[in-house]
Amino acid sequence: MHCFKETGSAIKRRRVVGREAITGVVEHLGARELEVRLSASLPSLTNVRFRLTYPSLGRDSRDLYGKVVGDSSGAGRPLARIRLTSVDPADEKILASLVQASGR
Repeated sequence: MHCFKETGSAIKRRRVVGREAITGVVEHLGARELEVRLSASLPSLTNVRFRLTYPSLGRDSRDLYGKVVGDSSGAGRPLARIRLTSVDPADEKILASLVQASGR
């Protein structure tokens, strides 16, 4: 996962505010929310734009948008709970199939 923070009026225009990518690994995937172990912490209520890597499909998602709704630290790396706010229809189908396969 590669994640970029977005703030203020930049959200309306979907511009990237910073170029520093934050990488992470999805620990838990739900229908509209995911928990991600990140390389750097993000404060609650941070808007993010990110892409997921689908190893079994050999490709990345399109841009997904979300809001950090919770965070904690553990295992030496921050864990962020991100609520999805905008998902491409094709990615929505992929995520739904992954959630269904995991039994959540």
